[in-house]
Amino acid sequence: MNSNHRETTSTSQVNLDETERRPLAISLMDASIIVLIFTGLTYLLGMKFKGGYLGYYKVTDVMLGDVGMNYIVDSFTNILILLTFWSFICIFFFPLLSAAKKTRQALHLVTLLLALYAAISIFCLVVFNKIVGEPYSKVLIIISSIIMACDVIYTFLKVQLRKGKILWLKKTIEAMVNKLTPGIQEVKLIVFDIKRNKYLKFLLLIPIIYFASFVFFHLGETEAQRKEEYLIIKYEKTEKNKETGKEEIKKTNFVVINESKDNLLIAPINLNQKIITPTYSIIETKSKLNELIKLEAMNFKGGLKVK
Repeated sequence: MNSNHRETTSTSQVNLDETERRPLAISLMDASIIVLIFTGLTYLLGMKFKGGYLGYYKVTDVMLGDVGMNYIVDSFTNILILLTFWSFICIFFFPLLSAAKKTRQALHLVTLLLALYAAISIFCLVVFNKIVGEPYSKVLIIISSIIMACDVIYTFLKVQLRKGKILWLKKTIEAMVNKLTPGIQEVKLIVFDIKRNKYLKFLLLIPIIYFASFVFFHLGETEAQRKEEYLIIKYEKTEKNKETGKEEIKKTNFVVINESKDNLLIAPINLNQKIITPTYSIIETKSKLNELIKLEAMNFKGGLKVK
């Protein structure tokens, strides 16, 4: 009897240990998968950033295989700046939103539009280096005016309905609500299924990753457009003039577009006009050419243009 009791106890203890190990193994597996996905996503976004950066100089697939840590850091630094701006927008507009909601719904919507306009303006400035133009502000004013006018009309009709007038309008609204109810219920069911099924949640990552790739590509392009400090190679070469027969010193200036461990991507540059000629060369950092030239840091206010 005692032996049976001991066997039962030991068996239950083994089962208990197995049940404790399984959640730990599953959690470790989930954590490793998350780390793997995050690492791959970081490399992808860094590559997109570098692709946009080199794309500004009309360089496509050259030197894209090696994504340096500086590109990853620069890309995520820009995202942190963007998130910081949005945080300030939220801190500034949230009290106004809550105050507006207590007074009138139309005022709340207008304040929400202003917050959205400010967020879009900052997004365009950071990502695309473009300022939202005057036509967009006019559209915002028109939409806000329409909302306020609709609010006045809605308030007037609500008062009339309370007085028992324009009953036909009430019946029309109720009929429209009844027609829209099945569609609203279907949407709620779809949202509920996505929340309940964890695999369906991963489907939402596809458009998010695509949008993030789009943003990081344009962030790289904007970074190249704003860059003002470059390394310049002032190369001098002695050549014999065919007409005079005399030796002349030919000076050519190159700008360093990209640096890797062993190579430099360079292009000719007109220092006076601040224009790059998109004729690129890859030279080794330890080549004979590098022994004849000097690297000089120069600052170009407003950045460089590509011919």
